[in-house]
Amino acid sequence: MKIMVFSFAFLSILLFSCKDNSISDPVSPNQVNKSGEAIINPFKGSIPLDRQIMVAGSGGRYYDIKGKIDYNGEFTGLFSNQVNNVNDIKLEILIYAQLTKDDINTQDQNEWKISSESQDRFYVNPEGKKVFEKVYPAKRGNDLMWLVCTFVVTRDNLSLDSIALKRPIGWYGLNNH
Repeated sequence: MKIMVFSFAFLSILLFSCKDNSISDPVSPNQVNKSGEAIINPFKGSIPLDRQIMVAGSGGRYYDIKGKIDYNGEFTGLFSNQVNNVNDIKLEILIYAQLTKDDINTQDQNEWKISSESQDRFYVNPEGKKVFEKVYPAKRGNDLMWLVCTFVVTRDNLSLDSIALKRPIGWYGLNNH
């Protein structure tokens, strides 16, 4: 009888202590997959560009901008251990826009084109947001300006905080309007 009780106790300890974290265990929202990376929240959207913006340092020159900024993002939690984690955003931004100025009569002198794609990865602070700046070339023939966009990215959204136009320092293109 002692052997049977001892055997039962030994088997019980052995079975309960060797429990495996199997796929049938409940899944928590912060659980890491086998590769150590868990995609928590994909997001995408579009930001319309339909406003007037001023050229910095131009003494009040305004241009109309029309177009849009499309974006696709993934909030990713990378866990080095169960105590510390790092939150990253993988972000793709596509901008297509045109700048025009009403006081220039001919279409070829009046149209500045902005077209760009970028892919970035950002660390997001514990509050879940990051402010960053992107600069896009605005071209018209041999003339150039920079469209400077300040963005705020969160775990599930991208927003445009501010937008400005700047001329490159020392740049004097053929058509300086």
